[in-house]
Amino acid sequence: MNLDDANGAGTEATKRPGGITGKGFLPGRSGNPSGRPKKSPISDRYAAVAELPCPEYLLGALKLTEAEKPAIKTYGDALVLSQFRAGIKGKTDAAREIADRLEGRAAQRVGVDINGTITIDRIERMERRWRERAAQRSLATPGVVKVEP
Repeated sequence: MNLDDANGAGTEATKRPGGITGKGFLPGRSGNPSGRPKKSPISDRYAAVAELPCPEYLLGALKLTEAEKPAIKTYGDALVLSQFRAGIKGKTDAAREIADRLEGRAAQRVGVDINGTITIDRIERMERRWRERAAQRSLATPGVVKVEP
């Protein structure tokens, strides 16, 4: 029963898109277009620690040059310096990490190799053999008509 009917108006109530205010959910439009926010608790903690001031004992252990001392203030700065030093000493993992961060990861090629290279010739030969075998089977089976391609 409609409220209008109860009041005796006798008219059908019309629904307004977006509810009474027009600002609610609209047909065909998501109520949460951005989706649920991504949680990254470990990464958030890493980021927080990376911005903390680096203690003096650790700065002393790094044996900073006079040029490096003003630049290295946080754990993140110390970590980056350590990665660069390791890369310079020949540690390829450290050098690869730096390159990936600076230039982006290199695209990887994906290839499929099934017992050597498959060429169009080889596919055509396989198809021809399959058709010949199918034709031989159809001749051996009574009531089956041979179909030519």
